[in-house]
Amino acid sequence: MVYHCYLNNYDEMKNKSMAKLQINQMNSLLLPLLIFISFNFNSCDRVQNTNEEKTLAETSLKDSIIELKSNKTIETDNFITTPCAIIVSPTAHKVDSLKKINEEDFYTVADDNQFYIAVARKYLDSTKATIINKESIGSLKFKINDGKIVESNLSELCWGILLFNGQAAPIQADISVFSSEYKKYMNIKK
Repeated sequence: MVYHCYLNNYDEMKNKSMAKLQINQMNSLLLPLLIFISFNFNSCDRVQNTNEEKTLAETSLKDSIIELKSNKTIETDNFITTPCAIIVSPTAHKVDSLKKINEEDFYTVADDNQFYIAVARKYLDSTKATIINKESIGSLKFKINDGKIVESNLSELCWGILLFNGQAAPIQADISVFSSEYKKYMNIKK
């Protein structure tokens, strides 16, 4: 019986030492594996950043090349060739200027315009029209089907919606009756 007890203890000790040995072997394999994985993630991140930097540099180069080709018509977000609605909102500077003129009335006017523009945007969404959002600074050029180019000065607007159907010069829609203005100008049958 005593002999049997020693055998059991011997087996337990042997199993414990084997388990420790296996853990040590796993640790010795795990540490280099973790170092390898972390190194690869870092190098992948560097490759990705390098690729992003190359893409940015290539984009800048392409933009520079496009600017050099000034004789050709280049479609940009300030050169409109397809039917759309341009929703114009004031710049922060223009908002400050309007507040200085008459702060009491400014908030009423701003609320009214925002309401009518929200209603118009909902209507435009329902028609699946192309919507372009612009601040009231600079100008837009529109190319009509006959090749004529018409320029609209956005700086003259605070809030508003310009409509362009591609066939005629763009118009500034009356936002208080927007859906009827849109249907009339875009030649949409009721």
